[in-house]
Amino acid sequence: MTIFARVSFHEKEGKCDSRTVLEAYQAMPEWDVRVQQEDGEILLEGEVNVIFQVLQGVFLGMPGCEHVDMEITLFHRLLPKGKWRAISQIRPIGYVENMHDEPASSTILKATDSSIVLDPDLSAGLEGLYVGQRILVLFYFHKATDYEMRQHPRGDRSRPKKGVFTLRSPRRPNWIGATEVELIKIDRNILQVRGLDAINGTPVLDIKPA
Repeated sequence: MTIFARVSFHEKEGKCDSRTVLEAYQAMPEWDVRVQQEDGEILLEGEVNVIFQVLQGVFLGMPGCEHVDMEITLFHRLLPKGKWRAISQIRPIGYVENMHDEPASSTILKATDSSIVLDPDLSAGLEGLYVGQRILVLFYFHKATDYEMRQHPRGDRSRPKKGVFTLRSPRRPNWIGATEVELIKIDRNILQVRGLDAINGTPVLDIKPA
């Protein structure tokens, strides 16, 4: 699966900027990644696994980059006129904690209570929530690797394929999930919820009243 990445640099000390990184990419043709420089940023196109290997190699192994912050935006599509721009900048507001480290059926996941650990700096946004309320949790399928526009519901091959937008499958063009849950406890920046079909470590993108 091809993805795109936009990388910008925030130098603290040392020397690591878009020009030096671009030169390093060009010197390593074995990396099957399209690279270009645009407005002081590096723009990458390639297979998802290769992109992550390249970013890891630059961030951890390139001389001069050890003390530089890199801001990375990943997205699936080029916008018109070839501009490599994300439609929006989204950052997680917290993450899920529960006993499930690997994907499982939604029935199994929903049967387990989960905690949503919110960024403490965002705790003021919880004001007004109350125990017993139904809330909508938006989250990111961080272990998804691909998508298919027509799929068997719940992966059951005995059932006819349907369009992905009629399913709750994590294998979708944008790996975003949404589940309505019951709020059963509030402890400062931690929400305990019932009925969430997300696994341990899942990034949470937003919380809304149902």
